[in-house]
Amino acid sequence: MLDIPVLLGTLPGDVRIIYKRELEKIPIFGYGLKRSNLISIDRSDPRKAMKSLDEAIEKIQAGASVIIFPEGTRDSGSEVGEFKRGGFLIAEKALTPIIPIAVSGTYDLLPAGKLMLKPGKVKISIMPEIDVKAMDRSELKGLKENVRDKIAEELVKKSK
Repeated sequence: MLDIPVLLGTLPGDVRIIYKRELEKIPIFGYGLKRSNLISIDRSDPRKAMKSLDEAIEKIQAGASVIIFPEGTRDSGSEVGEFKRGGFLIAEKALTPIIPIAVSGTYDLLPAGKLMLKPGKVKISIMPEIDVKAMDRSELKGLKENVRDKIAEELVKKSK
């Protein structure tokens, strides 16, 4: 949850983030999300979810950067979960590069179920872009796991 404001406050330019609609239920934070120009995704309705992906493609084509959280959920940061396909579909359809970003430390600052921030450090690693335009079908098929592995390796490096 804290990754959203951290990335919005760090990354330059027109940045949009796709967030799960359930976050709108969180007091104050959800209010801000609903009134932002970010993109919500309703994971319970495949048709609405596809509309959100199409909106992200439109934003990219208009010059925005779109950030996705491919795990689709928040975890303790100790292990990278399985990635969902949606963000990779966006990159393929928009023919835009993927820039993997590893964020660590946010869970320690705001553990699950807590509303009070704790002091600490957040580390952000922006890795080299991956050009999906240059990929063939077999490379695209393994893209999700490739990006996941790069982020997992980076998080292990940052934890030392």
